[in-house]
Amino acid sequence: MHDITIAPARTDAEATAYLETQRKIRPEAPTLEEFRHREQAWTGAVHLLAYLDGEPADTAFAGSFPGTETEPHVGFGVGVVPELRRRGVGLALYHEAAKARGHRRLLTESQHENEPMRRLNEKLGFRPAPSMSTVVLRGPLAPD
Repeated sequence: MHDITIAPARTDAEATAYLETQRKIRPEAPTLEEFRHREQAWTGAVHLLAYLDGEPADTAFAGSFPGTETEPHVGFGVGVVPELRRRGVGLALYHEAAKARGHRRLLTESQHENEPMRRLNEKLGFRPAPSMSTVVLRGPLAPD
């Protein structure tokens, strides 16, 4: 059995540990300045850092940004350090992040190639929602 502890990342030292952990998950993690901006711009922003046996292993973010008065858009993300996956830390952090924001239901998405996150989402009971599928397009801002 592993010891999983979860704590908010509030101080600069905690935020730095959060960001260093995120860089182990995806190299394009935000800077400390971007982290602080998201805290200010997103209503009720919560950044959580999970430790597995005392080692930073997982990060989560939850917050809302303007949508409609009755349904703000909720941003929610969880990422687990690859070599520490499948030990229960992602599952624990999902529940803690949702609870921190007072949510009982979530809409989640994962990148197509992120099979571990898709498996975790399925384990949590998430099912595909074809009517909500998104097509992402990249291109120039304006023709040359």
